[in-house]
Amino acid sequence: MYIIKKTGAAGRRSRENLLFREAVLPGAKLWTFDDIYGIIQGNIDAEAGCVIILGIDPGVGIVGYGALSVGRGAGMGHISAIGHGVITTPPNTDICIRLEEIYSDMLTLADKFHPDAAAVEELFFVNNTTTGIPVAEARGVILLALTRKKIPVFEYTPMQVKTALTGYGKATKKQMMDQVTLRLGLSETPRPDDAADALAIAMCHAFTSAGSMTSFRRGI
Repeated sequence: MYIIKKTGAAGRRSRENLLFREAVLPGAKLWTFDDIYGIIQGNIDAEAGCVIILGIDPGVGIVGYGALSVGRGAGMGHISAIGHGVITTPPNTDICIRLEEIYSDMLTLADKFHPDAAAVEELFFVNNTTTGIPVAEARGVILLALTRKKIPVFEYTPMQVKTALTGYGKATKKQMMDQVTLRLGLSETPRPDDAADALAIAMCHAFTSAGSMTSFRRGI
């Protein structure tokens, strides 16, 4: 199993293609970044199916998740949300119990969506790293659960996610939520915010893997 930090560097793409293939369970459909790009461009037949991406916004009290389906629409590729929500753990509970619950629920999500890839946000500490330690521990069990299910994991910084969706690394929360709602063709912004953030992380992976942020246009 590989945990791959996606940097977007063109020189690493061939290696990432190889790792992506090797990370898929034996007997499962093999999807590379070139396959995803082919779906977007309409060069892969609709019978080939779709790619499922699971986005995760790590936390201890709340873990956001969002699942996307990337497939072939009317002549070109399209992207749609197939599920989103949160994993919650009770406050004032031993951290070990909360981590076990997150791990167990992550296994359940993996079995529910059968993702071909998972996108997990990297932690970003500004001043106090101590308060971020429990979140880092939660992120660790999330990565462990995904690895246990042999799901390729890709990691993105908050700035990478913002840039992928808006073209601006310092976009506001509202700008991000508007983009998630618009690009997925939703009637309202996903709630809670953690779930919307997870969808944004999944979209970041879809756009980055495809090699073109403008390739995904719902209904095009």
